[in-house]
Amino acid sequence: MNTRNTTLPLLLTLVLAGIALSVCTYFAVIIKKKSEFVAVSEADLGFLRKNRDDRLTLKKTLQSTEAERDTLASYFVGSDTIVGFIESIEAFAVPTGTRLEITNAEVNEEKKTLSLTVIASGQFQNIHHLLRLLETMPVEISFTRLSLSKAGAGVDFPEGVPVTTAPLWNADMEIELISFGS
Repeated sequence: MNTRNTTLPLLLTLVLAGIALSVCTYFAVIIKKKSEFVAVSEADLGFLRKNRDDRLTLKKTLQSTEAERDTLASYFVGSDTIVGFIESIEAFAVPTGTRLEITNAEVNEEKKTLSLTVIASGQFQNIHHLLRLLETMPVEISFTRLSLSKAGAGVDFPEGVPVTTAPLWNADMEIELISFGS
């Protein structure tokens, strides 16, 4: 009878230990799944935080470089500002003392350039001054053709340009505006 009295509590202890082990295993599996979910969620949250920080940094960079970008954009002539660009070239006539005429303006869509044919008349040093002004404009231009020749009499100058008796020269040039954005 003694063995029966010890077998029953032992059996009961084993059953309870089995149940406890099953419950512990069940909770361990649940905790493992939850910890995996938490790890994935933390990784996603870290990714979202990094994206947010990157967006804020980019926004600050855009704000801090706005003036520089505007300055850079001003170096490009768009299809909507061609007239203003041509007028700025024509405005060089009076300060350089030359007669200036733009005879052709053509947009090359394939190369994204603007070609201008310009004819200028005046004293050699004035023509040279005009060429220097064109060369130092805040846009990228290239002289694709330039022809200088001595001019005869009878050149009409715009109002405000002094006419002298010095020899007159003609400059026939083709300018290609490279910093052109259509």
